[in-house]
Amino acid sequence: MTGTYSPRAIRCQAGVIVTYNLADFPSEVLDPYGIAAQHPDEVVAHLFDLSAGAVRAAVREQ
Repeated sequence: MTGTYSPRAIRCQAGVIVTYNLADFPSEVLDPYGIAAQHPDEVVAHLFDLSAGAVRAAVREQ
């Protein structure tokens, strides 16, 4: 695992770690804490499914 990020995520009870380095956050380590590691593209896809209009508006503002 990368540095102190996973212990920090556990301590703050994060649900997701967003990272390009998925290999550094194995599910067998995160699963017992209810944390998932997701690629940024996957997070955007989930956000789009939840509220496509909000994602489009955020992209336009960039």
